Amino acid sequence: MRPILAAACLRQKSVAQKQTAAMLEALKALAAEGIEAIVLKGGILSHLAYPEPGLRPMEDIDLLVAPDSLSAARNTLLSLGYSAPPENTRYDRLSHHLPVACRSDSGETIAIELHREIFTPILNCPGNFSNLERPFASFPIQGYPVAHLGEKRLLWMQYRGLRKLAEPLKKLHLVDLALLAERLPDHWQGQALRTCYPDLWSALLALDRYIPLSPRTRQYLGLPPRQTADSDLPGDDYCGWPRGSRWLETVWPNRWWAEFFYGLGPHPSRWQIQRNHWSLFASQGYRRLHLGPVASHAFFARRTDPASPPVRPLPSPPIESLLVTCIYDGLSGTRFGGRLNRGESYRQSLATIARASALPILCFVPLADISLNEEFFAGRQHQITWVPIEITDLPHSDEIQRIKAEYPENYSSFEWQQRCVEIMWGKFYMLREALRRFPGAQNLFWVDAGLANVNVISTNYTTAEALAAGDLHRVDAAFCPELYTRMQEKAGHRILALKSTDPHQRGIPEHYLQRPYQDATGIVAGLFGGNRNAVETLCQLFEQKCLAILADNKLYFEESILTGLLADHPELFTTFTFDSWYHEGWSYYNPNEVNFSQFFDQMLRTPPPANRLLFPWNH
Repeated sequence: MRPILAAACLRQKSVAQKQTAAMLEALKALAAEGIEAIVLKGGILSHLAYPEPGLRPMEDIDLLVAPDSLSAARNTLLSLGYSAPPENTRYDRLSHHLPVACRSDSGETIAIELHREIFTPILNCPGNFSNLERPFASFPIQGYPVAHLGEKRLLWMQYRGLRKLAEPLKKLHLVDLALLAERLPDHWQGQALRTCYPDLWSALLALDRYIPLSPRTRQYLGLPPRQTADSDLPGDDYCGWPRGSRWLETVWPNRWWAEFFYGLGPHPSRWQIQRNHWSLFASQGYRRLHLGPVASHAFFARRTDPASPPVRPLPSPPIESLLVTCIYDGLSGTRFGGRLNRGESYRQSLATIARASALPILCFVPLADISLNEEFFAGRQHQITWVPIEITDLPHSDEIQRIKAEYPENYSSFEWQQRCVEIMWGKFYMLREALRRFPGAQNLFWVDAGLANVNVISTNYTTAEALAAGDLHRVDAAFCPELYTRMQEKAGHRILALKSTDPHQRGIPEHYLQRPYQDATGIVAGLFGGNRNAVETLCQLFEQKCLAILADNKLYFEESILTGLLADHPELFTTFTFDSWYHEGWSYYNPNEVNFSQFFDQMLRTPPPANRLLFPWNH
């Protein structure tokens, strides 16, 4: 046996040398043509994580280039002697890479795959040059700087890429993850992995029982004590759907498989295993029908929300109320749209809400902003859990951007430039995530992060000193714990929503409705919510409207869609109606109109102010 292994090792070492030389040759040739490329999977792993490249066999070299550079990149490979077939069939064009390019080198076949996306569309996890974090990481191979995704994202994407089902899970893949995990303590701060990628953390917990991690890595990851024996470890390589004659393992995967593959917590229930197993089979099987971008994406959003993988709920005691929000900045002037320089204002406002309410808050932010937010809130009173998610990972982002690009005349006005559709619609995705992560939360309320602002909250809830100091967010009295108690009471088993008699956004066209509008009011989406069952129903109904709207190649503001839902399902809502945004502090204040801030007056039973406190700039 040892001579056989020695011979195989020598042969693989020779193959690896040829593959490395070919990879560097291709990268240099692409760079000479001005084509940016990064190395994926084994091509970088074999050098980055393994003692020597020959220890990590690979069938081909995977290079990611920009979609509009694919044709030029293919021509470059042709000039290097590769046979690179063009995309001839419908299935070629739907694939995430071009047909494999090959050439012979001293009896060995060298294969290169040019990717337009990192993953197959079946996974519905977009990853291309338009949405990857920059600058790319670099690792020197034979003195040449090779661009790659970076170790943190590489670990996540190696794990995410295992969910192809039609291809086997090779034990080599487990070694990849174990070796990358061993590098974590040198490249991550704290236990950020568990916060950013909870299912990956659970998968590493299962992996540790099969390939023991070092004590240093286990301590870094915060893994619980290792079990000394486990009879439910993986067996043979997983062979996709179905597993031939092994129907029982296909229908009911073993516990270790469920914990690793789906990122479930230790000792998941039979229901958890079955739910994750069958939802993934169903969604990916449906995706293979290639029903087109709207239909397939809509199915995913409806069934499994694959923009993020299945998430293990955070263990938590019963929570009376949970607040959900998000902070995204730097979108002004981009293809997504958004207001300019709101990040600092939103953090100041959220600090007031967190401090005054003393409630747990789930806040969604881009991964790159977590450290900034943690630094801002260090030493401040809060119960905020930061959840990383990118704009491009929110449901329907691809379709939203396609529609905006194809119909610019409809979505280029100032109001569309100031609002991000992914975030507006994403509020309901975030609420669904909150329902999953906090099963003990009885009531959930969406609160815009910037709501604690004296421009919309009456000066009755601040002080003259705060106004003189320019502290526009010091409105703690409006967001005290009693507010949410009274909101729960008013909502009952319905959704509590605020609506305006002069809305910024009218409701969606009536052909999307089952019932006509009864009046011209419109819901505002900065504060709404209620009982968890009502919130779940609202999210489902909102998603149905989004699917119908996308099918018509249309986009509408979330407030317009909510107004349509109010018309269709008045029994689901309890509402408060106001006429104006101008409260006592404004010179435009009209005592004969109900203003937005009077909702807080009603909830908190606040008496009318003895003296109006005007803004200093009104004097």
